[in-house]
Amino acid sequence: MILAEVDPRHATWLTGTIAYTLATVACAGAGIRAGKARGWWWAMAALAAALTIDLQTNYRFYLSGLLSGIARDGHWYDGRRPIQAAFLAAGGLAGIMLTAWLLWGVRRHGWPLRLGLFGTALGAALFLLDVVSLHQVDEILNATVGRIMAIGIGWVVAATFLTAGAWGAARQNRRRY
Repeated sequence: MILAEVDPRHATWLTGTIAYTLATVACAGAGIRAGKARGWWWAMAALAAALTIDLQTNYRFYLSGLLSGIARDGHWYDGRRPIQAAFLAAGGLAGIMLTAWLLWGVRRHGWPLRLGLFGTALGAALFLLDVVSLHQVDEILNATVGRIMAIGIGWVVAATFLTAGAWGAARQNRRRY
């Protein structure tokens, strides 16, 4: 379906795909070794896999189109920008609060899990920003830096936090055995 539309030579798509595939594998490896935090790592592996699949299917654009259709059906499409901005602000605030609460809640599990959760939250924020598709935000995400769009750099940063956390968790738990 959508797979034919994805240009595999596109540096942004390829970069994001590689980054999240590595993050998925790293989180699954940490899930195998993580002891008490095993469930957290498997959940983060599932979310990283979902983001990898999204990069292949462009599901976020389907969701964005669905939201635009709802706005058209509700006859408020032309005035959607303030609603999009309010949704991004509310989602951002809720995301920051949820992330802070989760980071505080897992503080006894060590830095790797906190780093992984931060990377997961950053990836979820990029997904939300792309789905809501506020034009001013899209201009920033779609700006090119070299041959890669800014969102691709964001994906790499988020996946790097996640992968580094997973690697740290696997290393910590390897020493305990």
